Amino acid sequence: MKIKRKGRVRWIPPVTEFTRRAEQWMVQQMVYTGPWPTSYRVTTLFGEVLWSLKIEADHRRQPMVGPHGIHGQSITSSGKGCTFELNYDEQIIALAERAHKAFPDIPLLGIDLLKDYDNGRLYVIEVNAIGFVWHFSSPRGLKLQKYSGINLESQFDGIRKAARILAKKTREHAY
Repeated sequence: MKIKRKGRVRWIPPVTEFTRRAEQWMVQQMVYTGPWPTSYRVTTLFGEVLWSLKIEADHRRQPMVGPHGIHGQSITSSGKGCTFELNYDEQIIALAERAHKAFPDIPLLGIDLLKDYDNGRLYVIEVNAIGFVWHFSSPRGLKLQKYSGINLESQFDGIRKAARILAKKTREHAY
């Protein structure tokens, strides 16, 4: 993610690991999340939270002085030295669960959110629907948990909760 003045923006078709060459992208307004960029990831299964994280940029970085005082700094929270902690903010979790309703045919989602530092307004900035968000036991998830000293499963009894949700959905669709 890069911040540029409107007059300096030049379109270059992006290529990503998952989509290869993507034809449809969007430009979004920058949301100032505080002196150190902060974001949230909520993983939902059929619209119910399994775990929620707050991700904050490394405090050894130079702090951002405000939305207009960013000069070449990264505005992403998940760079080297960032911190991960379990998030219990009910508004963030509720918005992620509501956002999942826009994707009723996709059971497992990783929803990324931001919270405006000045007014507290919440934004859903990305919904990861391609998979790769089951981080209770994935190599990436296990590494994240070890690095941060957290246990995703402990937050909402995640694996048991997933089993209950899947059993309920199985009963609903059994007949």
